[in-house]
Amino acid sequence: MAVGSKLVMETIVETRASGILRFLHGLRGELHVTREEGAWASWLHDLLPPYHGENGLRTLRQLARSYQTIGKDVTGVMNRLKAVYRGRGIPPRRSMRGFNARPVQCR
Repeated sequence: MAVGSKLVMETIVETRASGILRFLHGLRGELHVTREEGAWASWLHDLLPPYHGENGLRTLRQLARSYQTIGKDVTGVMNRLKAVYRGRGIPPRRSMRGFNARPVQCR
């Protein structure tokens, strides 16, 4: 558990879909369920699909699309930087992320 968090309830429930769903529907308020990985993990995941908020799937798709777009933008910027270095006669490195390791050259 994270620092500052507290355990509100821990229980053992029968491993039948009806029993698990009946138990969870009987709880009130904001609900966070932690599942352990194991033999029953995929069955439980199918029984309790993840909930991602009011517009869950749409929000999740938008976030994934944003992540892909940022990755493409970063790649484009790095390629432009390499082109600038090549244009000035500075051989590009394999990784452009280590800017501090490059010797400073003034022209």
